[in-house]
Amino acid sequence: EPDDVTEPDDVTEPDDVTEPDDVTDTGEECTPGGVCGPCNQGELFCTEEDQLICDGAINLNSDAEHCGECDSPCSAEADDVESVSCEGGTCIKECIEADHTYCESVEICVDLDGDDAHCGECNNACSNDGEGVESSTCEAGNCQMTCTDADETYCDSEDACIDLSSTHSHCGECNNGCAPGHNCIDGQCTGGGGGGG
Repeated sequence: EPDDVTEPDDVTEPDDVTEPDDVTDTGEECTPGGVCGPCNQGELFCTEEDQLICDGAINLNSDAEHCGECDSPCSAEADDVESVSCEGGTCIKECIEADHTYCESVEICVDLDGDDAHCGECNNACSNDGEGVESSTCEAGNCQMTCTDADETYCDSEDACIDLSSTHSHCGECNNGCAPGHNCIDGQCTGGGGGGG
């Protein structure tokens, strides 16, 4: 009979395996190479119970079916949306017309350069509430006001239409104030006593 086999002296027990910093805690034992690790930050697996298990199966930052969280798909319900994608955990919707932008609040694609209700950005509506304003339209992404009095000009700082030919604080152009003791005449600041209009 052979002698009893003995373990060699240089065999040691492995050190405890530690969990990588980027592995999501699922409440279960998680070791490198195991069920939920290692993986890249943001790569998670969605189970039926909405548990997040880190095994590189699904990236919540870029997966359109699980965008930002489990079972949160990006959808293209609007007729004028051509495609959807997930970027940084946020759904990005591309409009059929290249010069249009999707506005989430109203779920439509709009032309921010010429849409009076979404001028320059979503939900930025052009208003004619300013003093002396007759109407407003969106041109090149900016609200352009039309004054009731054709001799007046809309000044954004005042939200009002102003006669630039004679107004002391807006002489010749908006926010161009004349010095004290000067008057605004025909849109020019001129010397003399008294204040302007």
